[in-house]
Amino acid sequence: MLTGNTTVQRVSHTIDAEFQDSLIMLDPVRGKYLALNAVGRRIWQLLEEPTTVDRLSATLLMEFDVPPTTCLDETRQLLERLSALELLQIDSHG
Repeated sequence: MLTGNTTVQRVSHTIDAEFQDSLIMLDPVRGKYLALNAVGRRIWQLLEEPTTVDRLSATLLMEFDVPPTTCLDETRQLLERLSALELLQIDSHG
């Protein structure tokens, strides 16, 4: 489970392209596509460098008009989805 202190970073082997407000990603290792909305695209951009779940959520709160609990919950949901797809590196030791 991801906690606030968990450090996360995206994997480097994906190919992605912006399309309007979304991001289309290809994982050439697994041959899978994934589409992210504008918020998901921003999360993916922020995951270029290692960051904690708390720092990621704090940045998103400054950029998007969303309640803190919703921001944290939805951020964790996307991170868990990316992790399940093996598109995320996780360091629980922070």
